[in-house]
Amino acid sequence: MYRSTSVGAEASWQLEVTGTASRDGVSYAVVTGFPAGPRWLRRTTDNKIFALDPDAGRESLWYDLSAEGTKWNTGQDQCSPVAALESLKAEYRGPVGEFNNAVMVRYPPGSCADAGLAQDVFLPGVGLVSRSITTIAGPRTWDLVYSRLGTSTVISEPAVAFSLTLDRGAYYYNPLSLQPRDTTPVLNARLTLRNTTADPLPLEFASGQTFDLVIRNSENKEVYRWSYGQAFTMVFRTEQFTGESNWMVSAKLAGDGGAVLPAGGYTAEAWLTTTSEQRFSAKGRFEIRYPAQRLPGAKP
Repeated sequence: MYRSTSVGAEASWQLEVTGTASRDGVSYAVVTGFPAGPRWLRRTTDNKIFALDPDAGRESLWYDLSAEGTKWNTGQDQCSPVAALESLKAEYRGPVGEFNNAVMVRYPPGSCADAGLAQDVFLPGVGLVSRSITTIAGPRTWDLVYSRLGTSTVISEPAVAFSLTLDRGAYYYNPLSLQPRDTTPVLNARLTLRNTTADPLPLEFASGQTFDLVIRNSENKEVYRWSYGQAFTMVFRTEQFTGESNWMVSAKLAGDGGAVLPAGGYTAEAWLTTTSEQRFSAKGRFEIRYPAQRLPGAKP
């Protein structure tokens, strides 16, 4: 995700690899978010990036990152037909940090007056971190503020965030199971508070309780509360929070009488129990399914 502070520019821009595809035995990554529509991209062993227009069936060279000083005809933008690799060790300073190993690509003025690409900046192992264009109203620049690479690596600008993660989207219950174990499904949730800014985050609590989690059914009726029946010290406390903290909650999906909750849709909501009116809270939806509602191919 990219954000621009340039006057008159669209505030945000998002690129996403949505999958893979192949054409004539060649494999591509399908990337959405470009102004001209989705493109299929592939990188060669000599660090050249080609783009296939899936509708026209034509492939064009977008980047040649093999050596400094390289120039090539790029098919990215008709107003910027030529690109040049200016540096493999450029300095870059942006929302995600400061680096001295950035790859700098510049686009000389083309045939269009006051229009076209101006500059792209890449980081090894990350990808595009900045793009600048030329417009009749002046330059416009977008910088990377968030990126998820694969399933675990996240790059982000300094931020304060609270999130709720559920281990599944659907929980199954078989009342006729003969297995010698408790068959009541269990929801496992993770609450995460993150502060990567330079300033500590002040948090005030009226007791020893830090968080809570409730589950509501499709009628918005509360059917579970994590803090129910628990005791907390009655001590007012203040924390100056930095970094990241995680809390785990395991909730049996059963009512007060022990019976498993009915099949249907539910909402889990978690929050920090701070004294301020502005709560850090997040929600997640899930379902409880009985055997007749099991999706095709799902494991028993």
